[in-house]
Amino acid sequence: MPTFKTGINSDPVTLQLSPSPDPNVAVCWLVQATLSEEDDLPLALPYWNAADPTVPFSGPGNSGAAQNTRRRPRVFFDVKSSGPVPVGTFAPPSADPGWIGLYGVVVWAGKDAITIDDIHPIADAPVLPFHLPELAPGFSRQEFIGSDRTWQAPRGVRRIRVRLVAGGGGGGGGTQDFGGGGGGAGGYAEAIIGVQPGQLFSVGVGTGGSSAPPHASGGSGGSSSFGGIVLAAGGIGGGSSNPDSRGGGGGSGTGGDLALMGGMGGDGPMIGGVPAGNGGASIFGGGGRGSNGGGPPADGRAPGSGAGGGYGNNAAGGTGASGLVIVEY
Repeated sequence: MPTFKTGINSDPVTLQLSPSPDPNVAVCWLVQATLSEEDDLPLALPYWNAADPTVPFSGPGNSGAAQNTRRRPRVFFDVKSSGPVPVGTFAPPSADPGWIGLYGVVVWAGKDAITIDDIHPIADAPVLPFHLPELAPGFSRQEFIGSDRTWQAPRGVRRIRVRLVAGGGGGGGGTQDFGGGGGGAGGYAEAIIGVQPGQLFSVGVGTGGSSAPPHASGGSGGSSSFGGIVLAAGGIGGGSSNPDSRGGGGGSGTGGDLALMGGMGGDGPMIGGVPAGNGGASIFGGGGRGSNGGGPPADGRAPGSGAGGGYGNNAAGGTGASGLVIVEY
C-alpha cells in the first residue's frame, strides 16, 4: 500500500508569467508544486548523564547545541515555460522530476491580463475542488424543506440522506348521526443517495388535505418526493355519514432504503356523545383530535399527520398537516 504525505502552504505566493515579446506566438506556463519537509524550531534539549544522573546534560555531549524539534511538510510552487507556441495553443511542458503539474496558463504579448479562460487544469492533477473546512464527517448538517423547490448538492458533498413524509389527510365532516372520520397520515420514506457537488434535484412537499364541510369527506394529502428517487403518498381524508364515516388510510412510502405507512385515521362513531375520529399519526407525531360536543376538531399537528373529524350535523373536519423533506449531508 502506498504512503501518502500532505503539506500546506498558508503564505501568499507570487508567480511571474512573462509573455513572448513576439505578438504572433504565446507561451504556455506550467504551474507545478512539490512537497518539501523542513526542520526548524531549534532548542537545546536535556540529555541523560549516565555518569551522574543528578547533573543533567544540555544538548548532545553537554555541548549546549540546539537541535531542530519540528518537522513541517510544506508545499512549494514554481512555473515552467513551454517556449513559443501558436496563440491559443494549450501545450504545457512536463513537470520536473519530483514536481506535480497543476495548471497550464497561456499568455501572449498584447493581452492586458490573465482570465479564467487562459487557465486550464492539468489532467489527473490532485486538486481538490473545495476547501477542507467545507468537509464534514457523516451526516452533520440538515436542511428542512417545507415547500416545492430545487435542491443543489453543496461543494464537497458526495453522499446525502433524504427523509420525507407526505401530507396528512383532512378530517371528515360530521352529520346528524355520525362523527366524521379522522384523516390518515402521510407515508414516510428515507434513502442514502450518492451525489455530485452542484447536482440539482427537484423537491416536492405534499400539502395537507383540506378540511371537509359537514356531510363531506376530507381531502387527501399531497405526495412528497426528492428527485424522483424517494417518494411518499399522502394520507386519505376521513369519511362522513352512514356508512362511510370511516377513518382515512395512511399513505405509503416507496423508492427508499426504508419505507413506512402512515397511521390510519380513527373511524367516526354513530353514537351521540362520542367524539369524532382522531387523525392518524405520522412518523413525526400524533394527528389532530376529533371534535366532541360540537367543538372544533384539531388540525394535524406533526408534519404529515392527519386531522380530526367533525362532530355533529354542522361540524367541519380539520385540515391535515403538510409534509416535510429533510436533507442531511
